[in-house]
Amino acid sequence: MGEVMTGKWYHVARVEFLVLTSRQRKRRRTLGGALLVLGTIWALIVAPFLASFVMDWFGATLEASLIASFPEYMRSLIMFLWLMWLVYPISYALQEIKIGQWEIMLSNNVRTRDIMTGTFMGRVPIYGLAVLFIAPCVISPFALVYQVTLVGQALMYLALFFVALITLWTSTLLTTAIQAKIGDSPRGNDIAKALSVILGFVAILPLYGMLFSTETISSVLGAQGAMLFPFTWGADLITWITILFNGINLPASSILAYESVLGSNPQLCTFLLSAFTLLMIGLAFLTSDRVFKLGFGPRYEQIVTTGRENPVLQGIRWVLPTPYGTLLVTAMKDFGRKAQNISKIAFGVVIAVVFPLMVNSAAFLDLSCELRLFVSGLAAVNLLSVIGGLTFGGIGFLDSKDQLWMLKSTPKGVMKYMKARIGQSFIFGFPMAAITALLITLIIGLPLADAFVILGCASIAVMGSILISIGVTANNPNYEDAGSQIFKDNTGATMLTIFLVSQPALLISMIIDSSNMALALLAPSIALIAVGLLIIRVGATRMAMSE
Repeated sequence: MGEVMTGKWYHVARVEFLVLTSRQRKRRRTLGGALLVLGTIWALIVAPFLASFVMDWFGATLEASLIASFPEYMRSLIMFLWLMWLVYPISYALQEIKIGQWEIMLSNNVRTRDIMTGTFMGRVPIYGLAVLFIAPCVISPFALVYQVTLVGQALMYLALFFVALITLWTSTLLTTAIQAKIGDSPRGNDIAKALSVILGFVAILPLYGMLFSTETISSVLGAQGAMLFPFTWGADLITWITILFNGINLPASSILAYESVLGSNPQLCTFLLSAFTLLMIGLAFLTSDRVFKLGFGPRYEQIVTTGRENPVLQGIRWVLPTPYGTLLVTAMKDFGRKAQNISKIAFGVVIAVVFPLMVNSAAFLDLSCELRLFVSGLAAVNLLSVIGGLTFGGIGFLDSKDQLWMLKSTPKGVMKYMKARIGQSFIFGFPMAAITALLITLIIGLPLADAFVILGCASIAVMGSILISIGVTANNPNYEDAGSQIFKDNTGATMLTIFLVSQPALLISMIIDSSNMALALLAPSIALIAVGLLIIRVGATRMAMSE
């Protein structure tokens, strides 16, 4: 029976903080103090100066726009920040289900609520510094326009910090509940990684909307229905603080107009935000150890079973009754059984389709059919090439360096393995491009023949990004898992290579003939294929070399 751990949540918080700052373990205090000082200077001096400079540069036009749409802008900004603070910690925590850590803590009579509270407290310093740097970007422009008093600015910062804290608490509650439930599954770690990818998309979706559908989102957030969302209460509270502590002597009629637009008052916003805070705190302590609980169970045993092969795999075996066909089917099974891989493919399709949805405005629809095809096709090419690089390289190609000795000890094992993985990636990548092309064509209202144009360009781009990502991984496969620095370096190198190859090719094609949109769509894809073939040839040679 384990010993009783005193100060339970404190120890969990300390460990969480040490893990989050593990890369700076020798300079935690120095770096933390420096960031705190820099953040304070940024908030009090630099950010207001930059905001003043931008306001003077754009003149009265920007100031009038901020005043006219102040509530909607504030709601849009806080919505994006709220979702980032809510989703990112969940996505980060789900990258790895930490069963071993749970076992150690639970053996010392630590309850789920202690783990949850400690995790939250351990994250507060890190996310607090992040808010310190982000808050001035949101507050400074409006504080300048309305000439908010120092007391008012202090209250605006406090309100934003409070919204960040309660959002982080809610995120920690959801993370603990999800981990407790997923941890009971024998495939919990794989499911968690898949959810991590999906939640990452949820976090960036509002940014897409802010970039390409500002008018639509502003109209939605300006409606009374927005009062149903917690981020609205925080945004409106900051808005009311700005209005009540303004230094431009707003007339009573303007204040009444703001109240009509917001559909609330300071007292109501404060009450709703406080009630939500108390509800989340109470819900967390009442449900932990009752509704969900971190504990021991069958999740420690993972049993992999195989069933009857689907018609696609049977067809491949029939068409390729060779050792390569067997390797290809095995590679497809290995790739397809990992939920995170399938979620990345779904993520690629959704994010490529979301772009034309966001720009599907009246102005965009007024463009010629050729221009709409060019914009949509280019979005599909760029986005799918990035997703292809992230999905099929790295652990989508090689789980870890532990597999290398098996491949190198087999005659021509590396080359056979790479050919099978490339074939498997092409088979999974083509439907991603096909579904994207068809959905974009239907959404934008293009002729059906244009779907084949987008399909061709997107397919070639995906194939090129696959070759680049596998080639980069093969050049440096000595990583242990997705958390290794080598793996992260490979991912960064893959993304940088795809960008430095595709974008200059697009620019050169437009310089050669700016009116030839087909050439502009094909140039990045062909460039990716050409460079990918070169990189993968070098990668195969280096990977096969004896250590």
